Amino acid sequence: MKNGREKAMACSGINLIKNGGFTTGLKGWQGKHIYLVPNPLRASDQAVLMGYNSVRSYIRQKVRVRKKLESQCNYYLYFRLFNISNKSEPALLYATVAYWSPDNRPLRATPLILKPPKTTSWFQYFSIIPAPPPQPVKIVTVHFTLVRGTLFLDYLRLASHPILSVNQVVEEKLFSVAEG
Repeated sequence: MKNGREKAMACSGINLIKNGGFTTGLKGWQGKHIYLVPNPLRASDQAVLMGYNSVRSYIRQKVRVRKKLESQCNYYLYFRLFNISNKSEPALLYATVAYWSPDNRPLRATPLILKPPKTTSWFQYFSIIPAPPPQPVKIVTVHFTLVRGTLFLDYLRLASHPILSVNQVVEEKLFSVAEG
């Protein structure tokens, strides 16, 4: 697919999130009622536990933008969840990506409301975040708030990708690039 590949070269695909796999602990992250614990499904790996003892929790990262964001690209948010909630208290998670101006005004935000399924393995999520606004962006924030339930969060990634048509996305299989 010549057109899609040519457009793909225009977007770097660089992950803006630092330490999205928590390999260096919680470095770069802020939060409340979050716990770095051994990954329940993969030895010698770590994940963040949220909602332990049914307490509302959040985790966020503020990414200072050093270079101009790729405004000709969408940004894709990837992450995976392992839902261990009780049936009586199904998980409810809010996720938001926001762009902030140099004077700390919100320029654009993309909220997500998730009701992750209870599975026996990691469940992968992928969401298209609209291109950054044309105004200068100083900070990008990624924020997860667990309102209800208990789950593990891991493998967070926010990376630029070309703006493609639905047919191009299906052909390129971009919807399945997150690790398993």
